[in-house]
Amino acid sequence: MNPLDHPTTIDPSATPSERPATARLRSFLRLGFVVTLLVFLAGGFVLVAAQAVQLVAGDGPAVAAIGERLGPPTFTVATVCGLFAFALEYLRPASARDEDA
Repeated sequence: MNPLDHPTTIDPSATPSERPATARLRSFLRLGFVVTLLVFLAGGFVLVAAQAVQLVAGDGPAVAAIGERLGPPTFTVATVCGLFAFALEYLRPASARDEDA
């Protein structure tokens, strides 16, 4: 029997097993991403809501002070969240990357 008569099929959903260290790293990065995402969304909400309240109250200096006080930590957490997302993209299994292309 000629092996060329029976073409083999490759299951695209079958992925090679991940090494445990990579799986743990991905799990850590995913947790870090979710935590920082929630923190920066909450920070952004508080920042905008507090500024809106002060804007309605007509207190311009308070609007600026809130932005100066809450802005930098919120933006820093957002940056860390973006770095987690960037790292997670590189550690995503090849099969998942191929599906998005």
